[in-house]
Amino acid sequence: MQFLSQQQTYDWLGKTPFSVRPDRNVLSFPKGPNFCFKLELPTKIYRASSFVNYLLPYEEGSLSCPSLLWFTDWGMWNEIHERAGMFMLEQMRAARGEHSPLIETPGLLFDSSEAVALQSFLILPVLFSWDAYFAPEKGEYFVFNSHDESVYVVSGTKQTHDKLFEDLRTWDPKQSEWTR
Repeated sequence: MQFLSQQQTYDWLGKTPFSVRPDRNVLSFPKGPNFCFKLELPTKIYRASSFVNYLLPYEEGSLSCPSLLWFTDWGMWNEIHERAGMFMLEQMRAARGEHSPLIETPGLLFDSSEAVALQSFLILPVLFSWDAYFAPEKGEYFVFNSHDESVYVVSGTKQTHDKLFEDLRTWDPKQSEWTR
């Protein structure tokens, strides 16, 4: 795992098919439509790990490509809520050798052998309602976890959209617009 500064995160995203608006920290697909559906977070908290796992790009039991987790907003809730989440995140980052604040290194780049680590880190924005993007390097889709307790899955092609929609049918996806 690598920890990336905001600029390094933009640079990494610049090598993918995604388009990033640095002024708002928004991802999209620059060429053509953005196909999107929305998922509500699991109501049973113990299902969060399984939910997050369904979002990852697997091939034969491991991640199919390096993937980025990019924290874009946090700290919007009360201190009691935030301190528990931040404590967990800081401990997980420190266990991987990163001691700088999240604001300095908001991007986490996982290689294809780090599925469990990615799943573990991705659970945190889901549990604590922080804004974060998950973006596989292949650039077929990205996921945005929103503080409004929804997850948006955005793809650049109808074929990818339809496959992901079907793969995630267990989680009751709803067609949506990508309007960030």
